Amino acid sequence: MLLKPLITEKTMKEAARSCYTFMVQREADKRSIAKTVKELYSVTVISVSTVTIPQKGRRFGRRAKLVSGSPTKKAIVKLAPGQTLSLFESGNQKDQVGGKQ
Repeated sequence: MLLKPLITEKTMKEAARSCYTFMVQREADKRSIAKTVKELYSVTVISVSTVTIPQKGRRFGRRAKLVSGSPTKKAIVKLAPGQTLSLFESGNQKDQVGGKQ
């Protein structure tokens, strides 16, 4: 059901508001996603939003034929207030840009 957590700069900001993002199977529905998160992480799920992301087209071959892959799906899971997933915690490390502190 859940393929992997989606950890980006944007999803880390959302994690501070108890919204966690996962890549899921295309056939997954909101109820099964909520059930899986509840069983795996022992948390209370408030809501689940899903987004189907179309695959970008790629040029392929001598004639530059346009080929597209299969679309992917992500789920944004909102937890009850005060509950967190340790998977998305970044700690108290300061960002280092360009090697400077």
